[in-house]
Amino acid sequence: MTEAHFQLRFCGDLLQRDVPAVRDPRVISFNPDLWQRKVLDAIDADASSVICAPTSSGKTFISSYCMDKVLRQSQDGIVVFVAPTKALVNQTAAQARQLCANFCTVITLLPAVAVWLQSV
Repeated sequence: MTEAHFQLRFCGDLLQRDVPAVRDPRVISFNPDLWQRKVLDAIDADASSVICAPTSSGKTFISSYCMDKVLRQSQDGIVVFVAPTKALVNQTAAQARQLCANFCTVITLLPAVAVWLQSV
């Protein structure tokens, strides 16, 4: 086991996190980390982003924010959400259907699966 894997597996609660004291107005339920704020800034600037982060780090929140923004403001916007399990894709697809009922398509590309969201 590498040092990084050991730290992530056994020392997560001991690692320092950049959690600001000031709330971000785009986020209601928690204080986002610096990397999350940077991704939100990129989404707000209509830039593309790829997110690779540990489990429970807020990736799904970020993807929901992106889906909501893209699908509500554009008739030709596209969001692709790729996940390692069909269960996570189905969960994300259900959330996307709540946001924009007619825009969600689930595509299975074994071994990964993806949610393809496109305005029509």
